[in-house]
Amino acid sequence: MKKRLFCLLMVTMLALLQTAFSTGLAEETAQPAGTWVCENCGATNTGSFCEECGTPKPGWTCICGSRNEKKFCPVCGTAYETLEGVYTEAVALFNNGDIAAAGPRFEYLKGFKDSEEYLEKCRAAMPAAAGPTPTPAGSVDYDDPSYHPEDEENGQDEQIPAGTEGPAATPAPTSASIYPGATPMIIDPIDKPAPTAVPKIEFKDSDYTTYQAPELHLTFQGPAGWSLQGPTSWEPGSDMLDTYTLTNLDLSLDYAAQIKIRVVPVNKQYSKSEMDKEVKAVRDSIRSELGFSKFENYDVASYNFIKVPDPKSAVEAPKYKFIDHKGRYTRFKGTLKENGAKVGGRVIVNCYNKKLYILAASYPGGDLQEAFEDVYRKVRDTLWVDE
Repeated sequence: MKKRLFCLLMVTMLALLQTAFSTGLAEETAQPAGTWVCENCGATNTGSFCEECGTPKPGWTCICGSRNEKKFCPVCGTAYETLEGVYTEAVALFNNGDIAAAGPRFEYLKGFKDSEEYLEKCRAAMPAAAGPTPTPAGSVDYDDPSYHPEDEENGQDEQIPAGTEGPAATPAPTSASIYPGATPMIIDPIDKPAPTAVPKIEFKDSDYTTYQAPELHLTFQGPAGWSLQGPTSWEPGSDMLDTYTLTNLDLSLDYAAQIKIRVVPVNKQYSKSEMDKEVKAVRDSIRSELGFSKFENYDVASYNFIKVPDPKSAVEAPKYKFIDHKGRYTRFKGTLKENGAKVGGRVIVNCYNKKLYILAASYPGGDLQEAFEDVYRKVRDTLWVDE
């Protein structure tokens, strides 16, 4: 009996000693709340980066700047999966050379992964922004906050006010004259060639035909005889599988008008500010591609140009209606470095069913601008989505 009691006592004492030892070891190894151990060097840290080697704390940085380890940011509620999707899309656009489309996405993701590094690369690849252009007397200052492009969009009227800007005066010679007090005179040669007459161009309703863009599920009307390039005319694997380009083939003009229609899948419904970024990115891409010695860009406004079938109409004779939310629109004009040709253009972007619909037009300016703007309006007003 005594032997049994002795054994029981010894077992109890050993259990108590083991519990005390485990508790002491846990207290010795426990870390204060909020600390983490670097996987790279083993140092214990409390901040977002390791104090010894600079390794980031495990997790991800949200676009609001907070560091997170969960699926959703506790500060702004943004999902990691959403940012990862935009990041993957932006990297793919960047690798395919579409800097204009990748830049705004990296700007939106600033702080997430290495988006800032990509953004700097995009900015380096884009031309430097031009300085402000002085407004000639008597013309409209489109950059004035009180000016709104939508004021021009009543009905189908999109008139560009005629400026009063004339040709720059030739500066008088400043070299010293052999006759003291003489005033140099500017003399035009009598054999100066007469300027080439600008051909008169007019597009009538009979000049238009219906174009199909089946890969983009779009239908629109444009001038008959223009060249249409789209996914079926590009080599497999091309980065232009999302774009249709309608080009004027009139070789008598100093610039070939182009209208591009592009459909880009995105991972969410874009807001007004996000569409503004897309509009400006497309405009700047055109500026970089064509090369301007002078360039004027204007403010961004609202305009709707996407039509879809009206479910109330009959299937055999569908009618179309505008989508519920408007897109964003801007214009530009300038002079080409290559040949001095005047060029104008428009850009509209809208988002529907997680797809960006981009309509970009560039055409001869000056006396021909109004005629080609009629073409742009025709495409814009007849474009509908075949669902």
